[in-house]
Amino acid sequence: MSKKNLRKIISKMHERLGKIIENNNYDLMSNEVQMYSQRMDRVMLRYLELDLSSSMSSLPEIDHDKKVI
Repeated sequence: MSKKNLRKIISKMHERLGKIIENNNYDLMSNEVQMYSQRMDRVMLRYLELDLSSSMSSLPEIDHDKKVI
């Protein structure tokens, strides 16, 4: 899944989480809020993994045999 698609999903999940929190009278410890929040955390972690891997691939390779004076 692309980072762009994950950003859209995270945005929609954020909106939904806000509605779930409101529907649960702002009880952040309610089971429904906790479950959806954990689900959203997993999606955000996946996005961060993709972001990190793409930024690491754009770094130049290090030549360990090259002597620095």
